Amino acid sequence: MSDHPIQSLEAYSRYIAEACDRSDAKRSTITVWSVSKYTGIAEGEVFLSNDPALAATHPHHKHIPPDIKHNRVPAPGISFRTPNLLQILQEIEDLIENESR
Repeated sequence: MSDHPIQSLEAYSRYIAEACDRSDAKRSTITVWSVSKYTGIAEGEVFLSNDPALAATHPHHKHIPPDIKHNRVPAPGISFRTPNLLQILQEIEDLIENESR
């Protein structure tokens, strides 16, 4: 069996739990469930110690201020083929670090 986290619902649930088990994560509402033999859903938010929450994003672009409804930019690293949670958490950490400078 592959080490890829999307091989089973159990493996992906474990992957999500481990990804959210961070010292800077105050809490997580992420839930993983199966909707068919081949489809599952992971949905929720991760709240970091300074209170930013992950926003929903479509894999091919993201929305950025000031006009998030109309201001879309490419989202490199976001994919349908691999889990995106670690990529999103890293982007948030980078933004926090840049703001603190």
